[in-house]
Amino acid sequence: MTKGTNSWRAGCGESRTSGSVGGPGRRAWPKGPHRAPGRPNVVMVSGTKAQAEGLKEDLAAVLSTVGLRLAEEKTRVCHIDEGLDFLGFRIQRKAKRGSNKMFVYSWPSKKALASIMAKVKAITRQGTNNPLSDLLRQLNAALRGWAMYFRHGVSKQTFNYLNHYTWHRVVGWLRRKHRPRCTHPVRRCCP
Repeated sequence: MTKGTNSWRAGCGESRTSGSVGGPGRRAWPKGPHRAPGRPNVVMVSGTKAQAEGLKEDLAAVLSTVGLRLAEEKTRVCHIDEGLDFLGFRIQRKAKRGSNKMFVYSWPSKKALASIMAKVKAITRQGTNNPLSDLLRQLNAALRGWAMYFRHGVSKQTFNYLNHYTWHRVVGWLRRKHRPRCTHPVRRCCP
């Protein structure tokens, strides 16, 4: 690779030493858009359904020249009012509360919420031999990463729901831990 080139292949097995960000011996990703090889994610925005279908055919032709193809089961044309799920977000145009103005909103999809709830459930189903601090450390790591990813959307209601769910899972874990001794473990462990 020559000095100053910004090919996306630089981060895929080949090392690039010129202008490396992390110091010597570290791989530096090229500037510009990043993509996972073999998994292009595309959202096309167009005026009419016919134009969007035409763009879909053009994109399929371009992808075939580089050896890729559109997955028909994952590719669809829809109106923004119907909404779509993309990279864990639900993107949909809705009327703003209290007015008739339409805005495009994005929030965590139901599938993304179900995945973090399953993770919280798995963490709180672990045995009660560990202290509460270990449980909270594991939960915080999972929830912090998920919340940082979805913080850019309209996520307040989803975060409140997840907070409520997590709190009840932790209280259930505390009740199982202190079952024979204490009827109010929350007061004792969480002042």
